[in-house]
Amino acid sequence: MKKALVVAVGLVLAGCQSVPEKNAVAPAAAAPAAQAEPQVQAPVQPVAQEVEPVAAPVNTAPAEPQVVAAVATEPAAPVKVTSNEPPKPASSSAMAMDPRMDKVVKLIYSSSGAKQVMESDSPKALEYHEKAKALYRQATEATEKSEASRLLNDAVKAMYTAIRSASPEKVLASKKKADFDKLHRSVDTFVEQHERISQEKGANGEGKALREQVRVLVVEAENLFAQGRSDDAQHLLRESFEMLRDSIETMRGGDTLVRSLNFATKKDEYDYELERYKSQLLLVDVLLESKRKSSAYVAKQVDRFVEVAEGDRAKAEAAAGGGDHETAIKHLEDARKQIVRALRSGGIYVPG
Repeated sequence: MKKALVVAVGLVLAGCQSVPEKNAVAPAAAAPAAQAEPQVQAPVQPVAQEVEPVAAPVNTAPAEPQVVAAVATEPAAPVKVTSNEPPKPASSSAMAMDPRMDKVVKLIYSSSGAKQVMESDSPKALEYHEKAKALYRQATEATEKSEASRLLNDAVKAMYTAIRSASPEKVLASKKKADFDKLHRSVDTFVEQHERISQEKGANGEGKALREQVRVLVVEAENLFAQGRSDDAQHLLRESFEMLRDSIETMRGGDTLVRSLNFATKKDEYDYELERYKSQLLLVDVLLESKRKSSAYVAKQVDRFVEVAEGDRAKAEAAAGGGDHETAIKHLEDARKQIVRALRSGGIYVPG
């Protein structure tokens, strides 16, 4: 019995020990299974990491247009720096083509206007400055005088456009005031000379009448300038100056004052004559306003002459539009003669 009981107990104990062995094996088998999941997920992380580097170049790709933009703006650099040094003085052959070469090069490269343009941030000012320099270079290389003169004229116009584009409103207003004052002083000086010469030549009557007309024009010019009509104001002052000058030439027989107007082209001469015509037409409005209102006869006479003058002006503009500036100048000369007749019909003394 004891042996049997001992054997039974041993069998029971042996069975109890075998269960933990199975249980111990189970966790061991489960552990690798639990670790297998991280091993499956681990490759996923590298995949995500591999995708990110691929995405990075996509994000930096827009940087390429920035490089293109930088290349596109590179030509702006020479506009301000590299090409602003004055070129060598014009050669003797270039000067023979047009003696204004040295004056134009100073205007473009070293004048106060040129410095203002070079210090400006205005794209238009810089663009026209470059255009002026290019035209000047072409003028120095021209083989014909007419071509050289045309290119110089275009260079000057381009340069003035550059200066105006670089000028703030205050600067422009200041320049207009300075121009007006300078012309005003010239008229005042000529009034004094005219009075003195009139006394010398015994022409006090006509001289006094002319000076009275000039004083009326000067007062009207001052009023126009105060109203902001600087162009009209300068027209009146300029015509006053011309009237005084013509009268002095007439009294002196042309000995003391010789008018020297040299134009590079017929177009330039046409432009001058057109401005002169506008100035004289303005005289009719200023000097004959009250007489035309008070006398129907004077008004009719003046209107008739002005109508003919405007017809000649229309012919001049048509000829100029077709490139025939010589014919246009002749039409403007006829138009100005009609304006002089209109002024004289209203009792206004006009010399010449």
